[in-house]
Amino acid sequence: MSSQYKRDLYLICRSTKDSKLKSYSKTYCRILSEVIKMAKKLHYNKLIINSNNKVKTVWDIVKMETKKKSNYDVR
Repeated sequence: MSSQYKRDLYLICRSTKDSKLKSYSKTYCRILSEVIKMAKKLHYNKLIINSNNKVKTVWDIVKMETKKKSNYDVR
């Protein structure tokens, strides 16, 4: 919902020259990105705490975030 509102706000800002609206949009984007970072951090911490093999879980998260794939899976 927040991302959709951000997109709508961007489209409105693009067509207007209102400086207050643009500063509001910039502040909203900054707050939204911090909320997303915190949500990811909480999610990943929960995964690590609840795992049996913490090192493997951490590396799986690193691979997922960096979009790396293993070269050993080639057949």
